Amino acid sequence: MVKLNTIGMIADNKKSDPTVIASKDIFNGYLHTVSDVGKTVDPVAGTSDAAQTVDLRIALNTQLGDNANLDNYKIAKDDFVNSFALKEWSGQSITVNENNITYDSGESYASITPYVAGSPATDATLFVAGTDGNFQIADSTVAGYHKIYFKTKAKVQYGGNAVELQICLN
Repeated sequence: MVKLNTIGMIADNKKSDPTVIASKDIFNGYLHTVSDVGKTVDPVAGTSDAAQTVDLRIALNTQLGDNANLDNYKIAKDDFVNSFALKEWSGQSITVNENNITYDSGESYASITPYVAGSPATDATLFVAGTDGNFQIADSTVAGYHKIYFKTKAKVQYGGNAVELQICLN
């Protein structure tokens, strides 16, 4: 599950493109780019030769009634997606629970370190968009290969273990 931390993040509709179509079954919080035919595309990993795009987006469809705050809310292939441009939210925070985090071998929720005021930003656990559309832990070198990365502000509970992430631009 992904939660926007301020209502103002969705108040201005220019940040959302509701005409994007899911190219496969996806879930709310899916990180993606948009193809030239208006369909979602898995993010491409940033490398030293080619940084991940600044045009990264997040799928956040409205959940109502029994689906409100449902973990892994599915957006079916060929359904419309409210696709929000993350660069428009630079400096703001979102809350992400473990359903939208992919851990590499040896990583877990216990591996995550929040930012402490006065310490270097790189002391906090950083995340990037993984190639599966989930958030993925990254070191500062790997985060540097991504035009958008996320800095852990706090560990919280939101439908289970979650992190508050600040959206940052390189």
